[in-house]
Amino acid sequence: MLSKKTIKLVHSLNLKKNRMLHGLFVAEGTKTIYDLLQTGMPLELLLVEQNHKDTILFSNYPCQAVSSEEIKKISNLKNTPPAIAIFKIPASKLRMSDLENKMSLFCDQIQDPGNLGTIIRTASWFGIENIICSSGTTDAYNPKTIQASMGAIAQVKIFYVKSKEFFSALPAHFPVYGTVLDGNNIFRQQFARHGLIVIGNEGHGISSLTDSYITHRISVPSFSSPGTSPESLNASAAAAIVCAEFCRQNSLLSN
Repeated sequence: MLSKKTIKLVHSLNLKKNRMLHGLFVAEGTKTIYDLLQTGMPLELLLVEQNHKDTILFSNYPCQAVSSEEIKKISNLKNTPPAIAIFKIPASKLRMSDLENKMSLFCDQIQDPGNLGTIIRTASWFGIENIICSSGTTDAYNPKTIQASMGAIAQVKIFYVKSKEFFSALPAHFPVYGTVLDGNNIFRQQFARHGLIVIGNEGHGISSLTDSYITHRISVPSFSSPGTSPESLNASAAAAIVCAEFCRQNSLLSN
């Protein structure tokens, strides 16, 4: 049976201030939890619905059996999952050496947790290790972000920074690629093997502060008939296309 203390803790972790206070976040669903466990994300508490307690996915991990009604009380999902877990938020401190000889992503004021989660999943897919977030970007450990990342949050390093301090500390001539509407066609842009790809806010794009540090302005071209295309791409879709093109060029250089 779930204690009132546990119920209160799980509910409290819906708020960023409590996640930061306790250093914990919540993950829901068998696949997401299993993926996090497999990648070594430190587990604090695993709650599994009684009928799923002995499933092979969780057989090697200590878990507490609870009823489906108890899980329903603490779940944020419309369809109640068979398992909910609390994990420890990994400690992270960015060093400039972390950015050497690799491409990283910079999320500039991304507000939608689902978008950030998808960007995290995309970065993992393309082997991008670092995601740097401006202080105004939504919390990576928001339950909706965790859900959208599908466990990929354990496979990348996420750092929150003050934009001006971060960009001011970058080495001279460090390539910073900003995704904008009026930039160079990314399929004609030659990417360096290292640098930053900046993804801007969903509604306002890249902030004026961050824009001042952009060294290469790039755009994903539209191939639809004039006047029929949407005004812009979703932030996570743009991130996926740019990451794919960077990796394509990098793989050609490696062969």
